[in-house]
Amino acid sequence: MRSINIGLIGAGTVGAGVIDSIVENGRLIANRTGILPVLKSVCDKDKNVLENIPNIDGLIKTDDALKVIENKDIDIVVELIGGVHPAKDLVLRAIANKNISLPLIRRFFRNIGRKYSRHLPITECSWDSKPALAAVYP
Repeated sequence: MRSINIGLIGAGTVGAGVIDSIVENGRLIANRTGILPVLKSVCDKDKNVLENIPNIDGLIKTDDALKVIENKDIDIVVELIGGVHPAKDLVLRAIANKNISLPLIRRFFRNIGRKYSRHLPITECSWDSKPALAAVYP
């Protein structure tokens, strides 16, 4: 079975839900897809939030988003910090590093997404559609 390493930036309400989903449903996802999601790194600027994340074997907790983005072991970066700045810069850096990230921010898709869509390895996408949590990997 293949595994895919996930780096998450933003462990607030939505990020905590993603963490819980990966931890609680990772085996189910693997059984259905043949790909095991492995949470490798979590970033949040609030160190109290990081302390409340369950201890998972091999999980790196950090307050530095670049440590997630520049980690060559990460296959997918999931950006959930909200807003446009610094989210846009982080997403573009993740794309440049081949750690593809699609954020959960509708404004990003509408205002910025079209401009940078040439960087994404996808053939068809509607930037005006209602976004859902999504990640694309090579």
